[in-house]
Amino acid sequence: DSGELERLRSQVSVLQKEIQSLKTSNSRPKMKMTAEVIDSNPYRLVFYLL
Repeated sequence: DSGELERLRSQVSVLQKEIQSLKTSNSRPKMKMTAEVIDSNPYRLVFYLL
């Protein structure tokens, strides 16, 4: 479903911006952030704040 795919892409974009914001606001981040998206064809989107 293209609508669902677009919704997931939107969420990914938001998460990427949040992660970038955290990286720039903290010189030594200790946090690890993960985001997982699973649907009927299971796959994962995982982000690590390194």
